[in-house]
Amino acid sequence: MSRSAHAAAWLLALTLPTTLPGCLAEVEDPDRGLAISGTVTYHGSPVKQGAIYFLPSMKGASPASGTIKDGMIKDVFTRIQGDGIKPGKYRIAITTFDEAFLESAAKRDFNGPDPEDVSRAANNFRSSIPVRYNNHRESGLVEEISPSHREIHLELVD
Repeated sequence: MSRSAHAAAWLLALTLPTTLPGCLAEVEDPDRGLAISGTVTYHGSPVKQGAIYFLPSMKGASPASGTIKDGMIKDVFTRIQGDGIKPGKYRIAITTFDEAFLESAAKRDFNGPDPEDVSRAANNFRSSIPVRYNNHRESGLVEEISPSHREIHLELVD
């Protein structure tokens, strides 16, 4: 075997284990965020539907948001659906939606939702959680997200 063939075989042997599935532990893409999950309850009951917002405490970090459906935190992303959330410390805000508002926004024709229906529903909107949770500075909710801490449980109180 020639010296260059021997070197090529040696290089192939060094890189082969990283290309075969299951040979090494999966390494996460550093540019991709973490998938997280969890629950949101108020007085012990799941928050029916809403949105959750993660505002970073560290400079230069990006905020993230997701949905709440039947108390479960879902689809948290930073920039595009599915990109997850970066590790770090976040202040959290939560908003809820009531049925009347969602129904008014869902009624559409070719021009979009009827602004009067949406306005009427917004004026009659009653949050199912205390209003302070709508603001990340007042909510008191803070979480540290990391590869070992991807599941959060938030119990909202009066």
